[in-house]
Amino acid sequence: MNKIMILLAISALCLNVFGAGKVIENKAKPLKGEWDFNLQKVWATDDAGEDVLVRVGMIRVDESGKIYVLEPMQSKFFVFAADGKFLYTFGKKGEGPGEFRMAFNFFLLGDQIIVPEMGKFHFFSTTGKYIKSINLGAMIFPMAFLDAGRFIYTGDGDRGKKRPDTLKIYDMQSKKSKVIAEIPREESLTATSGRMVLRVKDSSSTPGIVLGARDNYLYFGKSDKYHIKKTGLDGKEIFSFTLEGRKRKKISTAYKRKRFSNVIVNGRKMPKEMLDQMVKSMPDEATFFNRIKIDENGLIYVFISDLENETGREVDIFSARGKYLYHGEIEMPDNYVIKSRRLIFKSGYLYVFADDEEGEGKLLKFKIDMPKN
Repeated sequence: MNKIMILLAISALCLNVFGAGKVIENKAKPLKGEWDFNLQKVWATDDAGEDVLVRVGMIRVDESGKIYVLEPMQSKFFVFAADGKFLYTFGKKGEGPGEFRMAFNFFLLGDQIIVPEMGKFHFFSTTGKYIKSINLGAMIFPMAFLDAGRFIYTGDGDRGKKRPDTLKIYDMQSKKSKVIAEIPREESLTATSGRMVLRVKDSSSTPGIVLGARDNYLYFGKSDKYHIKKTGLDGKEIFSFTLEGRKRKKISTAYKRKRFSNVIVNGRKMPKEMLDQMVKSMPDEATFFNRIKIDENGLIYVFISDLENETGREVDIFSARGKYLYHGEIEMPDNYVIKSRRLIFKSGYLYVFADDEEGEGKLLKFKIDMPKN
């Protein structure tokens, strides 16, 4: 019998061999020093109607300031007004129309929400109305959507022949993909137990491509090297930039064991032999970065991988031309412990899901100071 392959795409992202475009070389000393985001709490809420927010997979915010939260344990969306008032919920666990079993991410495009799930794509309106589902028939994990019908993803090469992976644009209408670039193969952690094989890809600990997209430009780099490339949708390089002297964050054995001790495999906790294998195979240092964001002013935010920092995030801020301007650190006030998959910047505000001192989950909104070019 074939082995059961379980792929946990915690943040499955993976780099074209850099072309001959201009390379901006930066030292790990920002030109303008440290940036103070100056967090000012606007509100904190744990009101989720009749439900309780236990685990948040992703947060998105629309242009009106409405907040959409995916709770993967319940397979539900929770929607909040800009002032923090709970509005409504939609979605549920299952296999029927508009239902999903395992969704960790979603994308907000205009008045539509797109939920990828193991090769399926579920479409909802932002009011929670189910629209349609599309089954691509393949395990594809989008990295970014260009519009409601096209997205960026990484395609596996022929593993037996050790060919490189590819960065691709997929058109959901024609069901065709276009290769943008060849990329070094992404890496993963692997553990086995009997007939079960568990592969874990995590951009904070296993090298892979991290990508940001804005205005039909792509910004991506393989996270084991601090070298990030900007291209058009045709893959043509515009420029790239590096940061020399950045040290990777350490990962302790205690943290490794804690990270995987609550992973659920086939409805139960990971078997001890698999846990031991994961702890042994996980690197002792984090990758350089795990997220790239481009703001409305063209500034490039590179989030530094630091798995053991539960109360803050470090970020390097580059100009639109790749010059290293600031180093910033977002530190949660009042001993909040960050629980959401990522922090969300939007129009001068920061959104995050965190536990308070009593261990109760809160959705928080902060006013922040954002740098300019």
